[in-house]
Order: sequence, then structure tokens, then C-alpha cells
Amino acid sequence: MNVMDSFDLTVVWSFLGLLIQLVVFGACVYYVMQKQNNDSYLLVIGSFVHLLTSLFYTIGIRVFSFMNIDIYSNRSIFSIVGFFGLIGTICFSAGLVILILEYLKLYKEKITNS
Repeated sequence: MNVMDSFDLTVVWSFLGLLIQLVVFGACVYYVMQKQNNDSYLLVIGSFVHLLTSLFYTIGIRVFSFMNIDIYSNRSIFSIVGFFGLIGTICFSAGLVILILEYLKLYKEKITNS
């Protein structure tokens, strides 16, 4: 059996996605430390929830499968995790929209004052 036959590339992509989520969460935490307002809180809440759901899908399912727990027969778990993921996505999107609108408002003020 070849080494490449047993190597699962999906694990690499999953952990790369987790790494990206950690970077986004770190950037959001840094933004909250610099500026405490609604958009920063929404961004950090959304990125944290998304990080948790990504951890569940990347690591949690593998742990359950190693423990011989049939998680796929209980679809309500995926519904609950999906619902929290949706809430996280809504929070992050709302924070991003507010951030963009504030930036554009400041940019217009800067242009009119120049």
C-alpha cells in the first residue's frame, strides 16, 4: 500500500480552514481591543461562533467516530450546530456591514472636508 493512498487530504484542508478561522478570530479580537463598539462585538461573536462550529465539524465528528458513536443517525445535532452557525454568520455579516457603512461615512466626510 502506497503512503499517498492512506493520506487523507481532506484532513489537511480542514485544518487549514481552522487555521484561517483562528486568524480571523484573532483579527476580530484585536479590533475589539482597539475599538469597542457594536460592529466589533458582532464581528468577534460571529467569528467565535463560526470557529466553534468549524471545530465541531473538523474535530468533533472525528472524535465521535473514533469513539464509535453514530452521530449521523441523530440529525438533530447537525440542525442545532447549523442553527448556531447561522446565528454566527448573521452576527459576523451584520458587524461587517456596519463597519463598511461607518468607513464609507468617514471617507465621505474626509472627501468633503478636503
